[in-house]
Parts: sequence; C-alpha cells; structure tokens
Amino acid sequence: MIPEIMHNPVSNYNDPEQLEKEINVLFREFPIIIGHATDLAEPGDFMTYNDTGVPILITRNRDKKVQAFLNVCRHRGAKVEDRECGKARTFACPYHSWTYDLNGQLRGLPHPIGFDTIEKSELGLVKLPTFERFGMIWVCTVSAE
Repeated sequence: MIPEIMHNPVSNYNDPEQLEKEINVLFREFPIIIGHATDLAEPGDFMTYNDTGVPILITRNRDKKVQAFLNVCRHRGAKVEDRECGKARTFACPYHSWTYDLNGQLRGLPHPIGFDTIEKSELGLVKLPTFERFGMIWVCTVSAE
C-alpha cells in the first residue's frame, strides 16, 4: 500500500484511445478462447464469433481439425455464415453464392462470367491461426497470411 491516497482520473477508464490500445493488445496480439472443443465435436460442426469486432467462422473439417477464418466472402465482403452455430458441408455468401468448403477453399462461383481468369485456390477464406489445447479452441484474430 502506498502511504497517501492515489487519485485515478475517470478518463483512465473511459478514454477511447486507451480502449483502442487495450483491444489491440488483448484481442489482436494474443490468442483468445473461442469455445470448448466439444462445441465442435464432429466434422461439419461450425460456430461463429463476433465479440472482438472481427467476424470469425470456426469449423471442424473432415480430418477432424479445427480451423478458423475471417467470416467474410472474398468477393464482396459479406458474412458467409450468419448463424451462431450448426452443421454444414459448405458456406455460401448470401449475395452472389460464392461457396466455400470446411477448409475455407473457394469451391463454386455460380455466375463465373467476368471471373474466368481468377484462381479459386487464391480466393479462399482468410485463415486465422487456430489451435486446440486444454480442451479449448484458441484463435488469433490477426491473420497469418
């Protein structure tokens, strides 16, 4: 304990710049726990997470590996999955139906006119570093790509 009373201004708790710094450190520089491994118990299980200001889609693929992606279509930036959780084989953008598999790979473009020169392998969902440890699913919200 310090011998005198310490005054801590209220601005230390509601300063927008300080909040931004804390968000960048706590939610961008370090892995965060998204859920328990049993939340994605089987291949095809997925969940979305939006609490950090970064839309995240987490899946368990057919090889039973957990992966996370930005929940953002590579065409026009819409969320590819709006539900909080469920089971799926693919995810489709609601605008132009670009379709992605459980590994985030772009699989289909229903209207390929004007896109005949793109490489689908280069336009998959943006991967986020993800791992399972201690029964938890951990994700970094900054892409490794």
